[in-house]
Amino acid sequence: MKDTGLEFVLSTHEENRPKGRLLFHTTLQYFIISAIMFVLGIVLYNQFFIHELRHDLEVLKFIPFMLFFFGFIALILGILNIQRHETIKVDDNGITITKGKDTKTAMWPDITELKNEWAYYPRNLCLGGIWHFPYILIVTSARKYKIKWGNFTRDELKELFLHIADHAKERNVNMADGLGWLPAGRGYDKIKESGRFLRTREYKILIKIGLVMLLVGAILSIPITYFGFFNSPWMAAAGVLLFFGCMLLLAGWLGIGEEKKKLENE
Repeated sequence: MKDTGLEFVLSTHEENRPKGRLLFHTTLQYFIISAIMFVLGIVLYNQFFIHELRHDLEVLKFIPFMLFFFGFIALILGILNIQRHETIKVDDNGITITKGKDTKTAMWPDITELKNEWAYYPRNLCLGGIWHFPYILIVTSARKYKIKWGNFTRDELKELFLHIADHAKERNVNMADGLGWLPAGRGYDKIKESGRFLRTREYKILIKIGLVMLLVGAILSIPITYFGFFNSPWMAAAGVLLFFGCMLLLAGWLGIGEEKKKLENE
């Protein structure tokens, strides 16, 4: 294979200084949680040790110190996350991923599969809904590497995937653009076509999970209704399963419909 001479580097730091995205993500994931724990710990410490405490609540005196401890841990993890460089380098040799002092390299002859997909997470236990975050998956004969949204923006991951595709499209690598990031032309047709099937498959998985949750919720509802356990935790569990099953089923059905519309317009 002829070398392309192309090299792309994506990093969380610029001139050894953390970029804005890393600071934003660390603040949300660590520092705000740490602050909430410290504030709750102070409030509960004031209630437990400054004001008079009911005798039956003295067993809970450990809670403020537990909150202080976990708040301190979250603060330390946030500081370490800012200091830890995460860098992805793409060149003619392969893909090199560095996190702190740990460096792993996936050479092109060892890479068997490359794709981008959505990671799905529940949005709200009360209101339902699903968050979906992009990630890039690199599969070799020995292991898998996942480059996730978080310290990098969606546009940065998109640019990274575009450079990976430039290197991989003429090599013996199975590649799928599951998020529709690649532009028309430039020899990406096969990659984009694989991505269409991948996107439909992901929505079908959502439908299957939703159906299983609905089935389990319905089965649980039978003895609950028969024995009248309407105020038991089992009733709440059945309700959650039925609710989220409907949400996943609806999300998958709407997603497949949207993908079919895209295919018709292309």
